[in-house]
Amino acid sequence: MEPIGLVLGSGLGQVAENFAPVEDVALSSLIGTELQSKIPPLGHKRRLFKARWKGKDLWVLQGRLHYYEGFPMDVVVEPIRYFHTLGVKTVVLTFACGALKKSFKVGDFVAVKDHIHLQSANPLRGKPDFVDCSRIYSEGLSRKILALARVQKMRIANGVYASCDGPSYETPAEVVALRRLGGDVVGMSVTAEAIVARSLGMDVAALGWVSNLASGLVPNHKLSHQEVLEFGQKIESKFSKLLLSFIESI
Repeated sequence: MEPIGLVLGSGLGQVAENFAPVEDVALSSLIGTELQSKIPPLGHKRRLFKARWKGKDLWVLQGRLHYYEGFPMDVVVEPIRYFHTLGVKTVVLTFACGALKKSFKVGDFVAVKDHIHLQSANPLRGKPDFVDCSRIYSEGLSRKILALARVQKMRIANGVYASCDGPSYETPAEVVALRRLGGDVVGMSVTAEAIVARSLGMDVAALGWVSNLASGLVPNHKLSHQEVLEFGQKIESKFSKLLLSFIESI
């Protein structure tokens, strides 16, 4: 059975404590000096390891690399390419995001059905990969996530993820623009990883949680990364339950 690749996003690193580590891999062995002088954002341990869960082999990236940290885009997606060399056929990307619509509540879950990649660089730039992006996210995997969430009586939506460079949050005007483009939620990751995973023939699932309503949706509310981490602690057990049951079902 092929191993599953798992990327743990903001506020979700503690999910890794459910796994029994088998082998650690130094990220510096993959990306070399790019890690030097770059301190991970709060909530990202930046650890790569192999683990076992309910008879399944997992490769877990606990704290992804971000374009906003100053990493080149090819470095950001290198862990995904490494997963591929290890025989990973399915990648599960997790994330925290801002809601672009008032129909969402903080703590809601989101299964990504499509995305709008608005980051400054395409992760396939420089490679002759003309990839069909009509169905990046596996419909079958998304259906499993939605069904499991409903059984567990969790609020969840199937949505479109818009990605921006960061690290600044979006302005109210940008939030309006992203909503008009068809976005449901917004974040600073996921899409580059998903594009590369799909280009390598992997099945992709993306599951996240709404950490805040985006700028302008709540009058006079200032956004902060600390707020994201604090609320992540509150939803961690619910998110872990959904994520682990999903991994078990793959």
